[in-house]
This record gives sequence, C-alpha cells and structure tokens, in this order.
Amino acid sequence: MNPFLEDLLRPSLGSMTRGARRRRQHRVLLVLLLVVLVLLGISRRLWPGQSSNPTVQRTAPVAGLLTLSPPRIDRLEEIANGELPGVAGPMAIPAHVSGTIQSGQSLFAALVAHGIPENSIHPVVASLQQVFDFRRAQPGHDYEADVDPAGAITWIRYRTAPETIFEARRTVDGLYESRQVPVELSVEVHGLSGVVSTSLIGAFVQSGERESLAQKFVDVFQWDLDFSSDVRTGDAFRIVFEKVFLDGDFLRYGRVLAAEYRGQRAAATAFLFEADELTGYYLSDGQSVERLFLAAPCRYRRISSLYDPNRLHPVLRVRRPHLGVDYAAATGTPVYAVADGTVTFAGRRGGNGNLVSIRHAHAYDSGYAHLHRFARGIRAGVTVEQGQIIGYVGSTGLSTGPHLHFALKRNRQFVDPLGEHDIRRPPLRGRALRDFQRLRNQLQAELERLPIPDVQQIEPEQAQEGSVEAMDFVDGDFATGEF
Repeated sequence: MNPFLEDLLRPSLGSMTRGARRRRQHRVLLVLLLVVLVLLGISRRLWPGQSSNPTVQRTAPVAGLLTLSPPRIDRLEEIANGELPGVAGPMAIPAHVSGTIQSGQSLFAALVAHGIPENSIHPVVASLQQVFDFRRAQPGHDYEADVDPAGAITWIRYRTAPETIFEARRTVDGLYESRQVPVELSVEVHGLSGVVSTSLIGAFVQSGERESLAQKFVDVFQWDLDFSSDVRTGDAFRIVFEKVFLDGDFLRYGRVLAAEYRGQRAAATAFLFEADELTGYYLSDGQSVERLFLAAPCRYRRISSLYDPNRLHPVLRVRRPHLGVDYAAATGTPVYAVADGTVTFAGRRGGNGNLVSIRHAHAYDSGYAHLHRFARGIRAGVTVEQGQIIGYVGSTGLSTGPHLHFALKRNRQFVDPLGEHDIRRPPLRGRALRDFQRLRNQLQAELERLPIPDVQQIEPEQAQEGSVEAMDFVDGDFATGEF
C-alpha cells in the first residue's frame, strides 16, 4: 500500500478494533445478566419463603375449617400396642406378662424377652430366691407378672407344679415380700378291685383308673412279688387309696393305704403305717414289707439259669460253677440296684463285659454283668438307692444273647441271690405294734368291702434253662471272685 494512504487509514483501523472489543464485552455482560436472572427465578421456586417481596397468604374461613375431614390414621392397633408404623421395637412396657420357661431359659431371660427392664427384674428374682431355689428350675414351669408404667414389677407368680406356687409382691416401701402360696387340696379315699385278664396295668385301666395307680400298687409289693413273672390271668387284687383334687379337678393319686394281691404264684397283703420314723408298709403280723433286697434286679421274661456251684456247662460240657442268676430280658431293659449302697466298680471287666459292682450294708456286695450301657452318673464312689437305675440289660462280654447276670456276695463269698431274699427290715414291736394292729383292723375292713374271687395257688414253676442263644457261657471273673 501507498505509505501515504497507510498513514491516513491507521487511526480508522484502530478505532474499528476497539469497537469490536467493546461489542464482545457487551455480549458477555448480557449473557452473565441472563444467567443471574435465571438463577434468581430458580431460587424463588425452591425457597419461596426467602423472597424479598412478602406475599399475603389467604386463610380459609373458620366455618370452612370445621368441615375439613380429620387425617386418616392407619394401623391403630400397632399404635395402641406401643408401636408406630415404620418404627421397630415396642414403645411401651407391657402391663401384664405370662408364659412358660423354655429349654435353656431362665426366668430372668424370659422376663427380659417381654421387654421388662433388667434393673426391675433383679430385685424381684432375688426375693423369690429366698423361697425357691432356681437351680431346680425346669422347662415347663409357668410364670406371670404385673408391671407398672415405669417398668417395675409389682407382683409375680412362679409355678413349678399345680399345687406348688411361689410369689413376690412389692410393698409400699418398694421392697419385695416372697412366700410359697398355700394351696387348698381335697383328699378322698377310694377303693378298687379287679381281676387280671391281660396284664395288671390293663386291669387297673379297665377299672377306670390310670397306669400311675398300678405303678403305686407294684411299688408296695416290689420286695415280695415279682410282677415280671408272677402275674397270671385270673389273679385278683384290691386296693384302698387316696385321690387328691385341686379346685374340684383330679390332680394326682395320694397314698396307698392298703393293698392285697391274690395270685396263683404269690399272694400278699400290706398296710401303710406312719409313726415317726417307722413309716412304711407292713404285713398283717407287723413284719416289714421291705426286705434288704428287691425281689429281682430287673423286669425279665424268665430266669434262664439258676445259681449252681456245680453246673454242667451247656456248651463246653464240663462242670463249671455258675455263681449267679441269669435273667433273660430285652436289650435296654432297666437294671436296678437291689439295695442301698456304694458303687465300687463300673466299667469293662473280662467276660462280664460292662459290669457294675455295689457294696451294701451287712457285708453284702452285688454284681450286674453284660450290661448294654451304664446309667448316667454311675461310676465308682457314688452312692445309690434301692430301686435306682444303674444300667441297662445287654449282651457285652462272653454272652450270646441279651440277659442280666446277677451275683451276690456275703463276706466276700458268693451266695445264691434267691436264697438271700427273705431278709426283712426290723418288725414293729411294743406300742408301735399295738397302734399298727388297730389301724390294720380298720383298713382290713375297708378291703373287705371290695369283693374279689378266691385264687388257688399253684407250685412255682422251676426256672428253665434257656437256649444256647439266651445264656451267658463264661462268667470267668465271677467264678474267681473278681467283681
């Protein structure tokens, strides 16, 4: 370009550049202004209360408000129970709770599960502990309690049996008083007679009573009658006993006052006599029904082998002593201690298999061999009572079939168990005998009101040698005196 013209046009070009720059700035400012206006509009929609321009809110007339429907409340039942929709857990403490103790549960845990505060439970349980030992608490015990709005227990009752109830009640000073609740029971004396057609228990049930009464009858004669083998069709019995009622409902059987059994193989009559420390059953002449040993150590089908110091062994065909009595019975049949004593051995011993030995008074020892297993807690050193289960019939050791081999020693020498059965406890004498005789006459008259047929006795059957499968072949340890 011509230098002259270039110099002439330079001012105009500069002004044009400055104008374009200002126009761009104006556009940017305009865009920013629009953005601010948009943001203000959005903020007014989101937060109308923050508007700088106050608005007038129109209110409905009072008459219109009266016509409005109240808000609808759902789940009224939950709210009444102290719960709100969508809120977990109870909102109020229950006014009354009740339940049954479950396996592995304590009363404390049961009450906590109802929502009762722990600090309210501690004092009441501590008070109940004064009248009931909670170490004897068992599943099935019942409880119920009243609770005030603050969560404090005002009254609680703990029941271990229908007639055994303990309770604690809060006093005015906030402490608790506990007691065993007296329960009024009514007792009635009843009589029953019957004839055996299928079994002794069946005869009691057919007469309208329960099996538990039959068991009480058996317990009276457990020293004299062996109900495993002595019961025959046509045998007769009669019994005078108590029935206990609670609120007019039968609760349980009470005492057996008198009992008689007329059997083809055995017969006995017994009367209950209670005087200080002489409580027990006695025969008509004042002799004690209780013997030193039970009639049998288990319920069995038959005696498969008797005591015989010179027995011909059924398999070996040699003379070998059998120093005990074999009772053939099913595996698992309970085995009882024949007398009070102390266990001296419980374990495996040679041909006897699982063996329990017990030391008794008057220098007697008893042995129970071939057991399937031992009863819980049976070990050397523990004391056992007459009639307590010590094990179960089996076929361990040198035995070819389930049975119990029972042996008895006196002064460490083997004796025939069946020959020692007649040892009885001391009889009644003096004034006790005279008092018993008066009571016996009254009870005998009650028995006579219950007619039963006469039963002709037959000679007891001799024990039959069992088959090879039902005998223990080798009682080596017993033969050498080791039990």
